[in-house]
Amino acid sequence: MHSLRRCFTTTAAVLLLALPASAARAFGGGLPAGPAVAPVATEDGKPVADGSSWTLGAGWAWTAASLGFDKGGNVALDQQSVFASADRNLPGGWGLRLVGGALVRGTLNAAGGTTTGEYKLSSGWALGIGAARKLLEQRGKRPWVRGTAAITYGHSHAEVPQGAAGTLSNWDFRAGATVGWRIVSGLDLYAVGRGFLGPVTWSSRTFSDSGSDRWHVQLGLGGVYQVVDGVALHIEGCPLGERSVVVGAALAL
Repeated sequence: MHSLRRCFTTTAAVLLLALPASAARAFGGGLPAGPAVAPVATEDGKPVADGSSWTLGAGWAWTAASLGFDKGGNVALDQQSVFASADRNLPGGWGLRLVGGALVRGTLNAAGGTTTGEYKLSSGWALGIGAARKLLEQRGKRPWVRGTAAITYGHSHAEVPQGAAGTLSNWDFRAGATVGWRIVSGLDLYAVGRGFLGPVTWSSRTFSDSGSDRWHVQLGLGGVYQVVDGVALHIEGCPLGERSVVVGAALAL
């Protein structure tokens, strides 16, 4: 167990240190929300409510978004990212999250505007902060319910016509609710809905345009599996609205 903790902590630290030199998620979607159920040490199958535990997370995310801009342009954004997160459990069912992401690959497909074409995303960064609140505990057939809210800023670079360096940046304000059930010991399945808003700016030396996501909503399903006490695997897929797949792991310290 101690070797697992050391390996996971080292991996998360490397991801965090690599962020300034890598590209990042930069659009209306923000960074991954992370596991709906934080992995915690347990006693007799019940969470230990010490009110001061930390959880480190790391994973991979794919996102596809449809953006609309003021000058009539439509942009399809496709990205794959890695991310690292740190969550702190607080008294009263509250939680605080810090997260950063780095782009593995990404493309912009623009149509109908002044910059029609396909462009490759390159270097950048993204950081976010969020809060979570446990609203209901599971009792019998009644599900557990968790609310979340987050603010993210992202900035990345893209190739644009005539070889000029373009930038894509955004603010993302997001709130949502997760409803789930403990199916068997260690396994939770859930449904999630999130609404979001925030401006996206695409610009270079020769042009500038602003817009936002066309859907402003994300709906999907996910699951969290507690491998051992304090270690969990997480997967989430959102096929409606802003589309995404997130796969990750988390370790409670």
